[in-house]
Amino acid sequence: MNVAARASIREQTNEKGYLMRVCSWALVLATIGATDSPAQSAKQRMTTLTAGNWSVQRSVDAMTDKVVCTGYHSGNSGAQLSSDKFFVPIRGGLQSVTLRYGEAPAKPMRLATEIEKKVGSIVIEKAEFGLAIQSNRLRIQSLTYANGVVTVDIDLTGVDMALNHIRAGCPAGDKPSPAAAAPKSAPLCNEAIITRLKLAGVTAKQIETACQSQ
Repeated sequence: MNVAARASIREQTNEKGYLMRVCSWALVLATIGATDSPAQSAKQRMTTLTAGNWSVQRSVDAMTDKVVCTGYHSGNSGAQLSSDKFFVPIRGGLQSVTLRYGEAPAKPMRLATEIEKKVGSIVIEKAEFGLAIQSNRLRIQSLTYANGVVTVDIDLTGVDMALNHIRAGCPAGDKPSPAAAAPKSAPLCNEAIITRLKLAGVTAKQIETACQSQ
């Protein structure tokens, strides 16, 4: 195989991997950020824990029947917690992010990732996620295209209890059944994800490629 062919394969592989990550983020945000009518919310969502500034809601995904546990911050309704990620929406087009945990010095400014730009939210994960759940306060300073510098100050009181409850499957009385807690793998993309990707500017061809990747 010549050098040009290998380079082409690498480019296609990198693009597929990136698109799969974008679809994954869209799936998470479409699931935890979805809004229902009051009747639907009362029927499909149940608050299973209130701890500090957090409430944990248990719902069932209509497409996969998977139990979804999501933490919502009482002072910032857009701030949402999953089992391994913390999402903070920032309007105006993210450019850069500076994070400060508790009273420790602020972390160095970093550029927003391509995924954060696509979904319009700061995604706190991995090492940053570990710092967040051990802190009682998170301060964010973001530079945006439309709104200049945006600052957010979040009181994280109760986040550790909320996270433990989410990781336990957010039980409401009886524990979730094994089938609900560990469903079979579902298709990567559904209608909500595809709509979000289109709004984010992903082309139809790119969506088709990513959604066929399992």
